[in-house]
Amino acid sequence: MKLIRKIGKRILSSPLLRNYWHRYDAKLAKHIVPIADTRVTLSAPKRVVEIYNNDAHQGNLTGVDKEGRYEHAFATRFRDAIRPDTTLFDVGAHYGLYSILAFQIMKPAKSGQIVSFEPNPFNSWVLRHNNCCYCKSYLTIENRKVGDKTQKDTISLDSYYVKAGIAPTLVKMDIEGFEYFAIQGMEKICKEIRPVILMEFHVRLMRHVLHVNPEKIIKLIESWNYRLRYNGHHWYTVQHTGEIDSNWHETPPNDINFALWAEPYRLN
Repeated sequence: MKLIRKIGKRILSSPLLRNYWHRYDAKLAKHIVPIADTRVTLSAPKRVVEIYNNDAHQGNLTGVDKEGRYEHAFATRFRDAIRPDTTLFDVGAHYGLYSILAFQIMKPAKSGQIVSFEPNPFNSWVLRHNNCCYCKSYLTIENRKVGDKTQKDTISLDSYYVKAGIAPTLVKMDIEGFEYFAIQGMEKICKEIRPVILMEFHVRLMRHVLHVNPEKIIKLIESWNYRLRYNGHHWYTVQHTGEIDSNWHETPPNDINFALWAEPYRLN
C-alpha cells in the first residue's frame, strides 16, 4: 500500500505523468449540450457529463439555465455572428464546444477558418479527439497560452496573425481573467482587421487573483473605436436561480463576471 501511495504521489508531482494519468483515467463519454437553440455533440470526461446531466437547472451549475441550455445569451450572440466566410479565433477552446458549434454552422471546406487556442495538455488532448470525431480535423489547434506578448509557451494574437497569416473576423475568448493580457496582445488585429470580440470578462478574478485593473481593458477596447455591450452571463444565472439575462446592456451589469460584446464602429 505504501508503494502504491508513493507511485501515486510521484505521478501527481510530475506535470507530464499527471497529464498521461488524467488521460488514462478520463473515461470519455458522449456529451450532448443544448446550446444556441441547437445541440452540439462532443466527447468529455464521463464525470463532467454526469454532473451536467444530473443538474437541476437552478443556477448551481453556472451558465446553465432552467431549460438546461448552456450560456444561452452568449451562445446565441456567437451563433448569430457566424457566417460561412467567418475566420474564428476561439481563445480558451477547452474541449471545443464553441469550435464545434462554429464548424457545424460554417461547414468549412478547408482548415484555417477556425483556430482553437487551448494550452492545457489534457483539454488539448480532448479537443484533438473532438476535432477528429466531429470536425473532420479542420480545426487548427494551438497549444499555447494567449497573452500580451510572445515568449516561451505564450503567444500574442498579433504575433500569430503576422506569423500564420490568418486574420480573424470573430474572436471568442474565455480564459479566466487572462483576457486582461490577451486583449493587450491584439491591438494590431483590432486596428487593422476590426474583428468582432465576444468574451467572458472575469472582473473578480482580475482584481483579486491577478491583481490588475479590469477597467484598463474596457477603456483600451473603446479607444480602438469599438462599441461595447454587456450581458449578466453566469453570475446572473446564479443570482436568479437559473434564469438568464436575455438583454445586452450599455454598462456592466455586475462586478463579478459578465459577457462582453465588442463591435467595431465603421471607420471613415
